[in-house]
Amino acid sequence: MTGSTTPSARTADTVAVVLDLADEVVVRCVRDVHAAVLRTTVSALPRALPGVPLVAGAHRVVSGAVYASVSQALRAGGRAARHASRNGVGAPVEQTPRSRRLRSVLNAGAGDRLAERHDRYALSMTVRSRGGDVRLASESLGAAYPEATDELVVFVHGLGESDESWLRRHTGRGSTYAEEVLDAGVATPVILRYNTGRHVSDSGADLSAVLGRLVETWPQPVRRIHLVGHSMGGLVIRSAAAQATTQRSPWVGLVATLVSLGTPHRGAPLEQAVHLASNALHVAGPSRPFAELLDQRSAGIVDLRHGHTSASDWRGRDLARQWGAGVAPLAPLPHVDHHVVVAAALPGPDTPLSRWIGDLVVPVGSASGVTAGRALVPTATVHQVRGTHPALLNHPEVAVLLRSWLR
Repeated sequence: MTGSTTPSARTADTVAVVLDLADEVVVRCVRDVHAAVLRTTVSALPRALPGVPLVAGAHRVVSGAVYASVSQALRAGGRAARHASRNGVGAPVEQTPRSRRLRSVLNAGAGDRLAERHDRYALSMTVRSRGGDVRLASESLGAAYPEATDELVVFVHGLGESDESWLRRHTGRGSTYAEEVLDAGVATPVILRYNTGRHVSDSGADLSAVLGRLVETWPQPVRRIHLVGHSMGGLVIRSAAAQATTQRSPWVGLVATLVSLGTPHRGAPLEQAVHLASNALHVAGPSRPFAELLDQRSAGIVDLRHGHTSASDWRGRDLARQWGAGVAPLAPLPHVDHHVVVAAALPGPDTPLSRWIGDLVVPVGSASGVTAGRALVPTATVHQVRGTHPALLNHPEVAVLLRSWLR
């Protein structure tokens, strides 16, 4: 799902999405927990107790009617909000940083469903500049990048993030990676935004299409491309490169550097823990509604369990119930320099505890792509810094490394 600009959306669309999630997630969970408690309570009572079946049956009818009414009201509210949005009610979502951040977060949690419904609130993969979309046309790109060079540094953010996430700690550090690239005077930074709730492989296909279009419409003939991905963004880049190689897309031959920052190449423990918790909760009837609540997480989040980058990793499989398979070592692009940056939040980065905790989100082994002595990308150079997962979005040591890789 890629286009020159993101579909327009208003705050009324935000309300509609929240109402939909309240119906599909909250009401459903509360209803099912209520029913499970009722079943447990009734089964614990003596069968001979007079009136129990009658009272329980009446309770089910009344409570079912109440939950159905609440659900219908929420759905009607969602439809009304979308109708209001189509008629210009509500401020444009893209008008403020806060509403843009909320849109990115909601897309992370439910973006796959939004995309399937062709909801206007679903994000497309777009080039971003000064808080707005840039059309992939020569005139628009020329206006957005008046000093365009023949080298591009493309930044791809992670789960729940946006193009503005790269501005983190700008005030404290006084600069961003994009500004460092501009100051170096070698390349032009291009920052993307996309729907992180969709499968990584789908976002990879979108990235391949966007890069192909960028090369075709860039104001200068493109000589080299450098790709930088934070967290999930690194997986999306790997997916795009693999798909472009298979399809023999021209842009892949221009890639000089691949950089991943805190990318869960070998999987994310948080998603793995949620999957195990969901399966455990499914065992008992009273806890099953909570398992189904956890199962509502998006396809993009589930892909992080093992660092899936290909459609073959998930197609035809019920990954809500199945553990899934890890990813195999990749054949690296022979003409590309691969750099992997990992962060350790604790002092003593080589201690077992520090390596396991990693940047508080991704362990060192997963971020480096090395497990049991096997490297996911054998030719990759691993660089380790002190910091947390979000800190990698604007880290002074990474900025120095980035400038050196562009020379």
